[in-house]
Amino acid sequence: MSYADYMKAIRSPSTLDEMIRSGADLDAWDEHGDTALTLACWQGNEKAVRRLLEAGADAERPTEMGQAPADVARGEGFEEIAAMVDRWILEIAALEGTEAGEVVDLPSAPPARKRL
Repeated sequence: MSYADYMKAIRSPSTLDEMIRSGADLDAWDEHGDTALTLACWQGNEKAVRRLLEAGADAERPTEMGQAPADVARGEGFEEIAAMVDRWILEIAALEGTEAGEVVDLPSAPPARKRL
């Protein structure tokens, strides 16, 4: 997806839901090296961040420049969003029985996602 597509989706809940329903790769980089989640963090859009996490976006996937989504939020002064992403990572790791940041070979079914 392009930067423009991601930004439109982040700003419009119905467009974001359509992007998710269509099966868009939520972890794909746009032409600037950002994912939908990192852009939502950069914009400080808590609802979009939460929706992307619930839809399975990778909370640890960095931008092409190496910044994790929580770091992007923190860098823009959105501490509450950064903390939400950090909590999400820890909760998913606890559900999977792993350490945050640990690479795991999962079975074909995705892990259950827990709402914050």
